[in-house]
Amino acid sequence: MNDSPFIAVARTGKNNFLRYVFSVFFVIFLVVSGSVVVAIALGLTGINPTAALTGAPALLYFTLNLALFGVVWLGLWLCLPRIHQRPFMTLINPTRRFDWGRFWLGAGLWLAINIAYNLVFAVLKPGYYTWSLDLPAFLPYLLVGLLLFPIQAGAEELFFRGYLTQGLGLVNGWVGWLVPAVVFGLLHSFNPEVGAYGLLLTLPVYVGMGLLFGWITLRSGSLELALGVHILNNLYAGLLTRIPDSAIQTEALFTVEKYDALAEMLAFFACALIFVLIIEAILRRAPRFGQG
Repeated sequence: MNDSPFIAVARTGKNNFLRYVFSVFFVIFLVVSGSVVVAIALGLTGINPTAALTGAPALLYFTLNLALFGVVWLGLWLCLPRIHQRPFMTLINPTRRFDWGRFWLGAGLWLAINIAYNLVFAVLKPGYYTWSLDLPAFLPYLLVGLLLFPIQAGAEELFFRGYLTQGLGLVNGWVGWLVPAVVFGLLHSFNPEVGAYGLLLTLPVYVGMGLLFGWITLRSGSLELALGVHILNNLYAGLLTRIPDSAIQTEALFTVEKYDALAEMLAFFACALIFVLIIEAILRRAPRFGQG
């Protein structure tokens, strides 16, 4: 953990504590300001932002909610070169080049594992998935999702697995892995599905996601694998299967009316374990996906 080039690259900039405090609060300020703008925009259209969080939001709410994450990109893009005096791209890869091979490896493998797990559920739990495609209603969500889920998921990866992991990793690599994962999970505890299905059955999934994304980032030495998995995961969850009370409410191909939170939690950890084992085997046998 401590010798990861992904953490080492942070030492090339200026890293005193106050710089991190300023940058984190600056990003939070941008998010809060953006949220106020979104709330005003929704209010002007007659959409109740509070109701939209627990019901099926309009396409406008879905679009604005995802687009809001663009301010995280903006904040980090401003802070890295000006506050920390190192290139923005070092949040993604120490080489400052985006490795598309790693990105597509993460996305493709996670897609294959999720399709397999959904097929198993469909066999073991007949009727669990209901075909619900309304094509005219679905197409706008598909377009917005393809455009904006990468911004939303990418913002979370840049902030948690990029900025926080590198900053905390300068103290200790294990801290850089664990703390962002826990914070990532706790922030998702405000999602409506957590209240609907219980903290013990939902929060471990979000913390587990953070641990998974952080592990593959530090093991590969760059952020592209985690970006691929996270973006694909949100696209898949948002556009393929829809569950009641989810934070992501869209038109989707399938609907799960009676969500089994315990089975889904166990399935996630099984999928994550399979993913890690396969990635570890690839990292050992294909040096180009390894560190550096």
